[in-house]
Amino acid sequence: NYEKYPFYDSSIVLHKNKVIGFYDILKDDSDGEIESIGVVPEYQGSGFGLQILKKTVNILKKQNAKKIKLIVVSTNNPALQMYKKYGFKIDKIYSKWYELKY
Repeated sequence: NYEKYPFYDSSIVLHKNKVIGFYDILKDDSDGEIESIGVVPEYQGSGFGLQILKKTVNILKKQNAKKIKLIVVSTNNPALQMYKKYGFKIDKIYSKWYELKY
């Protein structure tokens, strides 16, 4: 339920009329949050994740976000490295992540 946030944006990202990814972002008070960024597996490693990240950061800056945060699973090393390279700093590390395999 994102109705309580003054700003929320969710979008599917296209490249040459093909879906290559998506993002969900929100802003509450002065903080922006990147809820999720995803890139279709066949397009991962092609720079699209960074382009989507830049787009989401720019949108949140235009909404006057003073701080932008996100959560990434510590085992998602490619994303973690991309966020660090872009300038995000680790604030907290959560030690448990649960999966259901079937």
